[in-house]
Amino acid sequence: MLTLARWCSTHRRMVVSLWVIVLLGVGAAWQGVGSHYSSNFTLGRTGAQRAADLLKSRFPAQSGDVDQIVFKARSGKLTDASVRAVVAPMLAEVARLPHVTGVISPFDPNAGMRISKDGTIGFASVSFDQRANVLPTSAIKNVIARAESIRSNTLQVELGGQAIEQTQFAAPSTTTGIGILAAIVVLLISFGSFLAMGLPIVTALFGLGTGIALIGLGTHALAMPNFALELAGMIGLGVGIDYALFILSRFREIYRENGGDVHEAVALAMDTAGRAVLFAGATVVIALLGMFALGVSFLYGLAIAASLAVLLVLAASITLLPAL
Repeated sequence: MLTLARWCSTHRRMVVSLWVIVLLGVGAAWQGVGSHYSSNFTLGRTGAQRAADLLKSRFPAQSGDVDQIVFKARSGKLTDASVRAVVAPMLAEVARLPHVTGVISPFDPNAGMRISKDGTIGFASVSFDQRANVLPTSAIKNVIARAESIRSNTLQVELGGQAIEQTQFAAPSTTTGIGILAAIVVLLISFGSFLAMGLPIVTALFGLGTGIALIGLGTHALAMPNFALELAGMIGLGVGIDYALFILSRFREIYRENGGDVHEAVALAMDTAGRAVLFAGATVVIALLGMFALGVSFLYGLAIAASLAVLLVLAASITLLPAL
């Protein structure tokens, strides 16, 4: 670790340049080929998977997920003729859409209590022919588009359920951006210095950016769900800032003690805090890969994605941070 720290500190321009080249190169490759997420997973030998398989073999029409379309009359009631004249034809069209096996209307007298006592809120159930994780996104979006087409100033329409959620994941950039802003505020208050605050942020972003691009490329070779990037981003951002912050804090202590020798402070900080960070990162990766022991294939892609993010922010902490 001491040799690596001294080399990175001495050849700082080369190290920074290499990180920039790798980040841009991997990012460009990802943008060029895109991502290929896969949501066709099973739950191994779990009871839930056995129940799903039994339902699919014996009652295929009922084996898919059931989602809801909720209506709220802003004026009047759902049972008003003017409202029924809009809702009923829409539900009939939804029932004929691909991958939809049936729709239970809130106006069906045999469907039980589906309209509130005051008559302003009700819901319909949409049954799909497959589980949410294997349904084509286009089929789900068709249902959403048709249901939302009757929204108006007098009628509110909302949708919910496992299938609907497949199309409503927040963009990783949004959640990661919120985390970065929060980290900037906390670090600025803690250090009282823009320079000291910026080092952990920049280090984490370089490692995380490279890791996310590699994960995007990895979706062509491994089965990963569409929220793998979001999970990897959250974990990578957290550990990346934490590792860099730990090393930087140790560097500042040594720097004050040795009278301002930057190179020696970097070397000693990496030889102490850097070793601890390396051990911590390896422990996190081993823990994440431990999900393979569960025998649930759904978790394999998540484990690999999160591990890649941790490995890249760890690499940035022990190479890029000393150079910076």
